[in-house]
Amino acid sequence: MKKISEEERKELLRYFASASIDLQRDIMSKQTEFIRQNKHKLSNYLLREDYYLEQLLRAIRRVHFLECQALSRKSNLSDEELSEIKMLRIKRLLSKKKRPSEKENTIRKKYFWLIKDLKEQGLSWRKIALYLEKYHKFSITHGYLQQVFSRISAENSGQN
Repeated sequence: MKKISEEERKELLRYFASASIDLQRDIMSKQTEFIRQNKHKLSNYLLREDYYLEQLLRAIRRVHFLECQALSRKSNLSDEELSEIKMLRIKRLLSKKKRPSEKENTIRKKYFWLIKDLKEQGLSWRKIALYLEKYHKFSITHGYLQQVFSRISAENSGQN
């Protein structure tokens, strides 16, 4: 294996740190696979930790290559590599959790009960959005307001 520069090492470790838990597990299982394959090279290292770190970096590099760079190159990839790339990408998509937007959090914390009261008084979503803009300096579209309010109401009714 070629030596890894300090800059590449930092980039690979940043990639590993920002990866999802599932992707980190995949990388670590790839590391274990590399360790088992190259057990005979362990005696060449003064410290076991150096060997394990090198195998970890090798595994990160492999996953990073498969995920980010392999398809951008016009290289011939085997069916196995293509299916591995597909599985990595699917895992990455599934592991991303959607966080509520800042506006949704603001509605949840500050304006939910006000919006509920205004809706019970018969105001339309458009008029509630105008009310929030005029009196609370909170700009939001009426469509998004309705969507978020419905989601929060469903969550609240599900908790009770």
